[in-house]
Amino acid sequence: MTTTSAEARKRRRELYEKEIGDWTDDEVIEVLTERYAPTDVPPCRVCGGELSIQAVGGGQPTQYAHQVMKPEGGVDWDHYKESAWEDRRQGGDEAVIDLIRRFKGRE
Repeated sequence: MTTTSAEARKRRRELYEKEIGDWTDDEVIEVLTERYAPTDVPPCRVCGGELSIQAVGGGQPTQYAHQVMKPEGGVDWDHYKESAWEDRRQGGDEAVIDLIRRFKGRE
């Protein structure tokens, strides 16, 4: 069963109305998995190409863009600007995801 983003937001809102100590193991796993799963970087919104990291660190969101060259040479800066995308989640954490996998394996 696939959940829509509206259903997911409603579920998350209901969950955060409870005290964290009252969450079930499944609820904790759900929140941690969502929070620490690797980010799915979308394709370029201009041409569908693969975005690459353009800036990272300094406490700022990771910035992605698609850098393409003009046929006559030089960077197509309009394409670059229009393709820009930020990862405000700051990516995932493989160690946390592995810990969740191990915990679930013990149940």
